[in-house]
Amino acid sequence: MALMNGLLSLHVGQGQGSWMREFNGYAVTSLSEDRPWQLRASPNSRNEFTLTYDGKDDMALTLGEEDSDPKEITIIIKPLDDPPSREQLWTFEEVMGPPIFPPRMMGRLQSCARPDLSASVGGHIPLPRIFLPVSAVPNEKARLNPDAARWYANYKSAPPNDVEEFKRQYGVDAADLLNNIAVLVQRIRLQKDTLSTQLTAANEAIDNLEEQVTQLNLDLNVARAAPAPAVSAPVAAAPPPTTVPAFRSEKFPDPEKLHGTHTKLPGFTIQLRMKLEVNHDWFRNEAAKVIYAVSRLEGGALDQVVPLVNANPAAPFSSITTFIAHLKASFGDPGPRGTALDYNEGAQIDALAEGLSDDLKGTMTYWTDRPNTVEAYATMLMTIDNQVRVSKAEQQAIRNTMGQFKAPATVAHPSHTAGGLASMDLSTLQARPTQRPPTEQRFIFLNGQRKTSAAEK
Repeated sequence: MALMNGLLSLHVGQGQGSWMREFNGYAVTSLSEDRPWQLRASPNSRNEFTLTYDGKDDMALTLGEEDSDPKEITIIIKPLDDPPSREQLWTFEEVMGPPIFPPRMMGRLQSCARPDLSASVGGHIPLPRIFLPVSAVPNEKARLNPDAARWYANYKSAPPNDVEEFKRQYGVDAADLLNNIAVLVQRIRLQKDTLSTQLTAANEAIDNLEEQVTQLNLDLNVARAAPAPAVSAPVAAAPPPTTVPAFRSEKFPDPEKLHGTHTKLPGFTIQLRMKLEVNHDWFRNEAAKVIYAVSRLEGGALDQVVPLVNANPAAPFSSITTFIAHLKASFGDPGPRGTALDYNEGAQIDALAEGLSDDLKGTMTYWTDRPNTVEAYATMLMTIDNQVRVSKAEQQAIRNTMGQFKAPATVAHPSHTAGGLASMDLSTLQARPTQRPPTEQRFIFLNGQRKTSAAEK
């Protein structure tokens, strides 16, 4: 590569700790920077140049004579020949450098006399310990050891003030350099346009991806808000159609179990409502919510709803609102002595009446006398419920018996005469005896204790 004429310093490696200088006629490196080198292009080739030691214009960097090892030749400093000999001419190969001024470049310092050799730190010349010799080694070895053979050329010249100074420093015609600058500017503009086009395309791709993400989020929100289509089972199974939620909400913390402390009921109620609202898709109907709410009770609070659960296990309360109202109604005035839940007789009887099945409620319409105690009221309910169940069982047995009758077959009879009818044989009509189903033993739990109804004792 063609380098411009000028003053420069040479050091090896990125640490800038080994500067090339002259010592006793040898090219050496030291830790302290010395006088710079003067680079001058060869009149025969701009790629070739000489390096003379500053202040000693007649002393040039020269490839020494071969000794016992032709693959490691000592580099010396000797008077510059006129014209320069091939041993005093060098080229800069595999050059890299940032676009700054004064320029700073790096590359291999290759001999013109031996193009297979490049300058590298090392050698067999005895020197003081503060110096290291510089020798010419094979290019392959130099490439493998860049810390010893990659030279950094740091120009020290200031920008030229006029054309003559420009010619002296650069050794070229101003018109040629301006043409080169124009080509370089054109290349920079082309690269800039290319990068600008690539940047625009990248921005468009980013915009498209953002639009796709936005649309996907919108579709996801719509899918979450809309109910999923009902999925029906095969006709043979004939189950009712079920609705599958579009998504399952993340689990909301369960409310802390209510043991029966008066002051914790408001907090329990709030936490329960929040749980059922956030995880509404976890419960298929109101009965499931009620069952879940009952599962969050324990101790005294659970004892208060045991009678209702025993009376109607599938749906002890018609709604979660009724459940909460029942808990609130169960509170008496705890007074200054404590905060336990007081479940009075009237509240228990009302709760029992609220949780009755539809059949039992219809039968209770004709009962005007209501007992004043929970135990008496529960006993009455069990008696009525037993009677309703027995009546249903008898009616079902009658329907089953009627279904057992068979129509008599038409047969020939000896008494049959022409023009007349034979008498009917009723012996084929047989009915199965009516069997009354056994009456089940009835129980009820009051305040956590099992009670037997009076009608079954």
